[in-house]
Amino acid sequence: MSHARCFEFLGGVPELVIPDNLKSAVTKACRYEPDLNPTYQQLAAHYDTVIVPARPYKPKDKSKAEVGVQVAVHPRSYRVGGHSTLDTHMPIAHQKQQQWTPARFENWARKFRESTEQFVIQLMQTKKHPEQRYRACMGVLSLGKKVHRQTT
Repeated sequence: MSHARCFEFLGGVPELVIPDNLKSAVTKACRYEPDLNPTYQQLAAHYDTVIVPARPYKPKDKSKAEVGVQVAVHPRSYRVGGHSTLDTHMPIAHQKQQQWTPARFENWARKFRESTEQFVIQLMQTKKHPEQRYRACMGVLSLGKKVHRQTT
């Protein structure tokens, strides 16, 4: 209910919600593919938003309000799939992440094998939000690097 009241107070729903890894939200914490509580996932589906929990032991992923940093406020974007965050308000790491594209991950995957590239392409199509897509691909590709190092 807290999320519903928050969304009502804000007058809208963010395209991405980044909670901590609390037990009531995350069944199994994972850097790349966290397992969400089914009820929490239903809430996200109802409000047409995406839940991407903060990575375990990465406090910088937590909400800016939680760590005491001033929050930038923007008018709500009513454009479907649009957002109103200014790039200049983002941390440098997030600005660099904004430059990530599906093609970048496909090219990276192609260095391993064609089948890895095909898997990454399919993975990109199964996730609703780019952050989910990229995290999942990072998991696959970091595993690919480990396997590649062991076989060479």
